[in-house]
Amino acid sequence: MKVSYAPLWQTLADKGIGKNQFRIEAKISSSTHTKLVNDKCTTTDTILKIASYLECSISDIIELIKD
Repeated sequence: MKVSYAPLWQTLADKGIGKNQFRIEAKISSSTHTKLVNDKCTTTDTILKIASYLECSISDIIELIKD
């Protein structure tokens, strides 16, 4: 299975939040932001931080895709 953050980018777009604004306001490091952009795994702590910032559920941030 692969990780996809497509729901995160859609959630940001729906809320009118730019990627750089998101990174700064959610206090996401640039290396973590790069992982998200490239659909690489990150920690559950990061996912929870994003969910808290966006006031959304985890399914609004991440999805699993079968290979």
